[in-house]
Amino acid sequence: MCVDLVPKLFPRKSHQSALAHLLPVVWSLIGSAPKSVGGVAGSAAGVRAATARLVGALYLEIGESLLDAANNESSVSLSARQNLRQIIDSGAFVSRG
Repeated sequence: MCVDLVPKLFPRKSHQSALAHLLPVVWSLIGSAPKSVGGVAGSAAGVRAATARLVGALYLEIGESLLDAANNESSVSLSARQNLRQIIDSGAFVSRG
């Protein structure tokens, strides 16, 4: 659901305002790479896929500024920054249909 909000928020609000609300969610999601969620095997893959879509939507809107924001935020761990870079580099968020 968050991913659908990204293109709608950016034209209507300043980027700073939208980022202030979305980035903490992104940092939280990429900072924890679940192996399983609630004991359901497929849930972790769903969370990872949703995270990739959210990161991708933000990256398509603001580009390298997303990486800059992660690098400038002290609460974003090195592993979270690496996860972010991997998502972006993989292009897994790009719609293939």
